Amino acid sequence: MEKWKTVTLKCKAKEIMDNKGITAYQMAKDLGVRRNTVNDIIRNNEMEKRRIPATLIAQMKVYLDCSFDDLFEVIEKEEQKESEDKFWR
Repeated sequence: MEKWKTVTLKCKAKEIMDNKGITAYQMAKDLGVRRNTVNDIIRNNEMEKRRIPATLIAQMKVYLDCSFDDLFEVIEKEEQKESEDKFWR
């Protein structure tokens, strides 16, 4: 199987938001998107199926004052499952 078929994105915005004292509600309100959208992205819900508009990624990057590498990481799909399991424990 081609390697590119086994990877997905992991959003690391939650860590950045926690460090800056920004809530999902506040970021959603400021960016003009639904809170559920922000929550799904920062909780990495079904990232392999999610389509995130490039403009939203750019807005999140500027809003959180971070690099794209700080905001997202490319990971193997198995790592995604383990990360989700740890988040909900």
